[in-house]
Amino acid sequence: MDRFSSAVLLAFVAFYTAAGWSLDTWAKNAPGPGFMPRLLALVLAVLAILIWVQAKPSPESHEEVESYSKREPLIIFLLVLAYVFVMPQLGFPLSNLLLVVALRRMVEPSSWRADLAGAIGAVVIIHLVFVQMLALQFPVLPVWWGE
Repeated sequence: MDRFSSAVLLAFVAFYTAAGWSLDTWAKNAPGPGFMPRLLALVLAVLAILIWVQAKPSPESHEEVESYSKREPLIIFLLVLAYVFVMPQLGFPLSNLLLVVALRRMVEPSSWRADLAGAIGAVVIIHLVFVQMLALQFPVLPVWWGE
């Protein structure tokens, strides 16, 4: 499974590199728009190669693949899709809180208190980083609030 993951990552790196190849790497005195994509592609390629080299087949990995539920990715996709449609109605903080709680409950359930605390922490950190530091605008209140 690790070798498959690294092969997929290398394919993504090849596509990513080809898509950004026409961008200039260096401008007059500063990095150009193609600098970060190439740097990121290099880092991802090195990580993919490291994953490939360190991958060891083990009997446990076959059991993990067999016990893996194919429903979970579909449920996660549907949760994120619902999040996209619910966010304008509930606002960013509440919809993000609900999404993170649902994902935490699904992926690695713990106590409701821990899941809620983790979700609140995620909402606060996202607000501090993206709204306060980067000055991005998120729909804080629901769209019907101002009507």
